[in-house]
Amino acid sequence: MNLTEKISADLAEAMKKRDAAAVDTLRMLRAQIKNTEIEKGHSLSDTEIVAATRTMIKQLRDSIEEFTRGARADLVGKAEAEIKLLSGFLPPEMTDDELNAVVRRIIGELGASGPQDFGKAMGAAAAALNGRVDGSRLAAIVRAALGSV
Repeated sequence: MNLTEKISADLAEAMKKRDAAAVDTLRMLRAQIKNTEIEKGHSLSDTEIVAATRTMIKQLRDSIEEFTRGARADLVGKAEAEIKLLSGFLPPEMTDDELNAVVRRIIGELGASGPQDFGKAMGAAAAALNGRVDGSRLAAIVRAALGSV
């Protein structure tokens, strides 16, 4: 079962259970996927769906910051529940040790020698990890690894 089918199945299940929050979140995800398909001009692969899901989660995290500043605890709770649901469609995150090992291997292969090679190392690491890790977390680990080279 690919990711599109899983999202559709989960939406159908949420509708049967009359779980309005899950239905709204899954419809929002399907709309995001559809908009991305229109933008790219083709059906999305599972990797591209994961990227679209990560984008939605990032937007929700940004919204949580704004809601917190605005003292809107009700909206913070709603956004956190949406993030939890959407995170179920992402591959499991790599541990810090696994991520460090991959980043150090890539840096060694590239011959990166310091912070000036951040862009090159980050691009290669992002391509190798193929959406299996959050970009900001990856950037922090690449910076730390390049600082200790």
